[in-house]
Amino acid sequence: MKTLLAMIIWTISFSAFSQATIEAANQEVMPLFLYQLINGTEDAEYAGGNGGPEDESGNPTGLVGMIREITGPTALGGGLASCGYTTCSGVPASGSCQMTDEGGTFTMTFEAPSEGIPSGYTGGGGDFDKRVSVDLDGVHFMDIEFSCSSEVGWLRFASPEDISGSSLANARHIEMFWDTEDSASTKLEIAMKYDAAGVEEEFFQAKFQTDSSSTYDLWVTRAETDGGSTKSGFRAGIRGNYSTKQATVFLAYEDGGTYADADTAHTNTDDILLSSGGGDVMCIDYTSHSSPSAVDGACSGLAIGSPGTLLINASGDMSINSTVQDMPGAMSSL
Repeated sequence: MKTLLAMIIWTISFSAFSQATIEAANQEVMPLFLYQLINGTEDAEYAGGNGGPEDESGNPTGLVGMIREITGPTALGGGLASCGYTTCSGVPASGSCQMTDEGGTFTMTFEAPSEGIPSGYTGGGGDFDKRVSVDLDGVHFMDIEFSCSSEVGWLRFASPEDISGSSLANARHIEMFWDTEDSASTKLEIAMKYDAAGVEEEFFQAKFQTDSSSTYDLWVTRAETDGGSTKSGFRAGIRGNYSTKQATVFLAYEDGGTYADADTAHTNTDDILLSSGGGDVMCIDYTSHSSPSAVDGACSGLAIGSPGTLLINASGDMSINSTVQDMPGAMSSL
């Protein structure tokens, strides 16, 4: 289970890049960095550098790769195998087992799935096959549901290194759904909240999806506060094409002491736009990752759309205001 803890720590770090870094980032590189955080890269390292899980060739695999590692033989899969459950179908619907390693004592409790597979996902409308709840040294920190016949799942956890005693109040909480069964219809949604006892707050949402026409959509929202009046927020919308290596990007941040972004319109006067020209949208050519080029305006056929209904924050729209005000209370309980 040591790998599981390492993956959780990395998941936290990807959403913790500072606002100053965002504001100073090259406008063409920042969207590439966000995309690679989800999908990984065949390059030697992430745009901007980030680390995280790697494939056999040493290339970062991103959040999609992290999901596969969490459920793989070096993390949850290894813990289940140590209890004698070496196949998905063999994982029971009730009972529990324990394993101990250098990370501590992990107790895995087996329960009936309750989340349901989202509409539009592989097997949508049905139930996940298995549910496992995990405690570390007596503190419950993770619930996971997954299917045996497809790469579809749901995960809810609190970062163990942030837990004080048995309290989860100041832990970094993360929830996500994923469907990585088919690269042409990959879907992923993640939400994160963090409250370090009033010293620091952080909020993060991302939604990613692909389709069979080689296009993909990525929406990212992040906000933070130092526990006082200093607040900042960041929002991105990306629609790209794998074949042409072009992407339409909306990239904006707020840094004015309030979370005033009440909607996802591109004309919000509180947004400070990173585009070098007069527009709030740019078309970026990523034929060369090392030297992408951008012009103002959307790429042909790649207009950015709405993120649509969210799984974790159904009443939200991925605006900064909604991510801060609505998302934390919409996350599943742990």
